[in-house]
Amino acid sequence: MARTFKWVLLVWCLWFGLAQAKSSIEADQAASRAVIQAQLDAFARHDAEKAYSYASDDIKAMFQNAVTFVTMVERNYPVVYHPASVQFLAFNLQGDVARHTLQMTDQDQTLWNVYYVLTRNDKGLWKISSCQIEKVQGELI
Repeated sequence: MARTFKWVLLVWCLWFGLAQAKSSIEADQAASRAVIQAQLDAFARHDAEKAYSYASDDIKAMFQNAVTFVTMVERNYPVVYHPASVQFLAFNLQGDVARHTLQMTDQDQTLWNVYYVLTRNDKGLWKISSCQIEKVQGELI
């Protein structure tokens, strides 16, 4: 009887641990995705300060202020600055680094793969540390 109880307890602990880990990953996915969406929303409202607030300290050090940052995004990442559509596709979490793969269409209906990397700062907040875009070959159907 005691041995059966130990096995049941062990199985329950493993199941509970896995459930907690899954819940934590889902929470990180939702929180980091919300940061990307909030920055996209800020771009759409032309709110440079708010968009800049979602950037990591490293990005902020590179661009020094919100206007410089948003100008760079508008010139080099027009699909991110003003997408016609956004679809979140994949998520990967490794410690304090979250990677999201999105597909976006630009205003000309060109399809792009967009790769975001976010890092968790010392306050536990997700911040965007990089974004890469890749034009998808072929036509939208």
